[in-house]
Amino acid sequence: MNAPEGSDASATPGADEAVRRPGWRIERTEWPLFLASAGYFFCLLCSYYILRPVRETAGIAGDENVLHKLFLATFLVMLFAVPIYGALVARVPRIRFIAGSTCVFALQLIILVICFRAYPDSRIVIGRVFFVWLSVYNLYVVSIFWSLMVERWTLEAGKRLFGPIMAAGSAGALIGSQITARLKSLENEDLMVIAVLVLLGTLGFLAWIARLEPRSGRTDTTPLGGSVIAGLQTIVWSPYLRRAALYLFFLTLCGTLVYLSKN
Repeated sequence: MNAPEGSDASATPGADEAVRRPGWRIERTEWPLFLASAGYFFCLLCSYYILRPVRETAGIAGDENVLHKLFLATFLVMLFAVPIYGALVARVPRIRFIAGSTCVFALQLIILVICFRAYPDSRIVIGRVFFVWLSVYNLYVVSIFWSLMVERWTLEAGKRLFGPIMAAGSAGALIGSQITARLKSLENEDLMVIAVLVLLGTLGFLAWIARLEPRSGRTDTTPLGGSVIAGLQTIVWSPYLRRAALYLFFLTLCGTLVYLSKN
């Protein structure tokens, strides 16, 4: 049946709904997973940004010219760590792997706190170890989080909701920075303990995510999968991922150059 004369095609129910509903809309059934995902990323970046100023003060204490050596050490550690990461994610179910790695990182952070307290004469060396550790930690936990998000959300939902989820992480980063700024009278080790508690908060959101049905239809009994070679092949064959990889490369390069120029 034809539309009446003078009417607009956009007046049909489907077209009208598409016009009125923005691209970032959240469906009613998506709210639980969205809130759990946003809360997870909020706590993750909040924890990191509490630690980031501690890394700067502890890592370059005693010699500001050591910064380039610390970045080189971070690169070398990643060369060894990435194959280990790839081997684990190819074999361990994703939720178990993420929960286990979070606990391991929290335990490592507590060990560093104990070392700072127990060996005050070695604070410079421990601080440099902490600098490299946190740099590697940041790369790992963020990549693990987005691997989980890709597994839990469909492509269509990801296009709508990954932006708001990233905004939740940005809010966590801002609050983490404010926590460090307002509690600057505390010792670095005290701030590290606060960061551990916030990091462990991600486990609650992870448990919530595990109880929810994946929007992508995948199950949590399979590993994250993939490998370095498979990832590179995917980037090469996908124009979207090539552009994203170039963007991240130049963003990281510029950020590193600015960071080094300020120090």
